[in-house]
Amino acid sequence: MQLSVLLNVPATATSGSSGVREASGPGSVVHGCARAELNPMHAQRIVTITGDGDEGLIALQACQASVREIVQ
Repeated sequence: MQLSVLLNVPATATSGSSGVREASGPGSVVHGCARAELNPMHAQRIVTITGDGDEGLIALQACQASVREIVQ
């Protein structure tokens, strides 16, 4: 799994040899911005955490809907 993040660096910093590559290619969402690739293990952990959070929100909405039905 590949996951990259946008970096908040001045445009002049991305033109040097900072070790940060410019986003490019057909898979890029934002072109020309400085990005850094995350370690695949950390990227997978982030995806798992956000997936768990999404599932938690879905369960919360179901509980809230059940309470609304009981109250009405």
